[in-house]
Amino acid sequence: MLLSIAGSIALLVPLAYLLMRSAFSVQGRFWRAQKWAGPHSRWILGGTRRRLVSLFNTRQLVHQGYQEHSSRHLPFALSQFNSEPILLLPASYVPELISKSDEEVSLPLVAEYNTAAYYTGDQHIVRNPLHVDLVKQHLTRKLPSLTQDVAAELSLGFEEQWQTDPGNWTSVRLYSSCMKIVSRGANRVFCGQDLCRNPEFLEHSRRYTEAVFGAAAVINLFPLWARTVVAPIATYAMRRELEACKRIALPVIAERLRSTHVADSQRDANSDALQWLIEDCIERGDSSELDPTFICRRLLRLNMAAIHTTSISITITLLDVYSSPDRNDIVESLREECHRVLAANGGKWTENAVSHLVRVDSAIKESMRLCSFGLVGTNRLVTGERGVTFKEGFHVPAGVRIGTPIDAIHRDSQFYTRPLEYDTFRFSDARGTTTCKEQGKPEAEKSQETLDSAARELLHQKNQGLVTTSNTFLVFGHGRHACPGRFFASQEMKLMLAHVVMNYEVEMSGPRPANSDLGIASVPSSRAEALVNLRTTPSPMRNGN
Repeated sequence: MLLSIAGSIALLVPLAYLLMRSAFSVQGRFWRAQKWAGPHSRWILGGTRRRLVSLFNTRQLVHQGYQEHSSRHLPFALSQFNSEPILLLPASYVPELISKSDEEVSLPLVAEYNTAAYYTGDQHIVRNPLHVDLVKQHLTRKLPSLTQDVAAELSLGFEEQWQTDPGNWTSVRLYSSCMKIVSRGANRVFCGQDLCRNPEFLEHSRRYTEAVFGAAAVINLFPLWARTVVAPIATYAMRRELEACKRIALPVIAERLRSTHVADSQRDANSDALQWLIEDCIERGDSSELDPTFICRRLLRLNMAAIHTTSISITITLLDVYSSPDRNDIVESLREECHRVLAANGGKWTENAVSHLVRVDSAIKESMRLCSFGLVGTNRLVTGERGVTFKEGFHVPAGVRIGTPIDAIHRDSQFYTRPLEYDTFRFSDARGTTTCKEQGKPEAEKSQETLDSAARELLHQKNQGLVTTSNTFLVFGHGRHACPGRFFASQEMKLMLAHVVMNYEVEMSGPRPANSDLGIASVPSSRAEALVNLRTTPSPMRNGN
């Protein structure tokens, strides 16, 4: 009986807090003046119903709000079950949103809120994102030298997760197996072979990410004064997973620190984010950042940003390709491109080779357009003391979270023809054929017309490619805060899809299962299975160690 009463109080406290805030604060007055997605009642139960609906039907709310308000270039408010609302701006506001200064609207503070960083212990890391700076400064620039190692690691990952012999069809869970393969490939670049080939580290780092977001979801349900009480309980699983990761990673990090101080040759021997982070901290003279536990937590932050989103995206691509009624033609077209490009690059997956996989690129981009890992994107927190004012005088006070309804934008017929169809080659119809006929010729033998066509194709490719963001393709954000890791993520996904179409026959076990939505997140069904069989004439892409 007492437990039941305590549980009821635990649920009522955050609800009462939100209602009081809604009634009396500046933000409360702002929210009352907004158009809302969902039940329109201004009575207390209207807001409660919207919050309840948002738990499992946010997609419905987003699309309803988009049709009623965004289509008329008006913002609308979206309730969230475990936090305060978010104001969603129409696509026409995106250029102005991304042009706002960091003093007016903040992306890092959204990340801090989403992970409850003050309570999960990473506030300093979130506010001093050295690991993100390293991605911007090193990872993209060094992709050419990393491509073959990543390709090799992904190949080993497929051998381990999709282990099969020709003629022996095996059932695999797509999402879980792809996550393990993605994690292995990404951690080859993040922290090297010792950790990327340690399945225990990969598993605990995955659980750590899920535990952080789970803890944050619980903590953010409560008012500030109650969070210090709730946090120790909510973060228990996270702390357990962190200790497991530290047990495995700290000896590796300590050895890397020792060898880096001893020999400059270590700089060349280890080209990964761990090494870049150590060298950067040494150059800064910042000894506190060289604490192995700090470094470990930064590596886990990289995993948190990269693994789940990439895993979701490549999984939905495989589901879309192999569930399509035209799958045989689609796979044959992708396979032809992969064989041709690989042959033209000496049988090795180089950065240049991957950049020419325009059909593969299109297949992935189309899946991310149609079914991205989030229903809402380009999130910011208004931090300007006086708020921010958009065109036509629309004012948003400080403390309000804003974003865009990216799932609805991506499905708008104003921006995409047949927007609800999965059109594999939507972004490559004009890209894959221009220079194919003379691709194998020496440069001197190619006609000026061909070279001009190639230049035009390259320009078009850059404007249509997966890594190109725009006002109407917002999976990676847009503007100066667009995801800095998207170039690596794109390469990893393209290598994975190329490996699958070249080396495996794949049959879906049934109709394509719908994604699972929880709040603004959307993930592939964990139960989605495929039958896989190693082709009798596979084309390995194992070009590293």
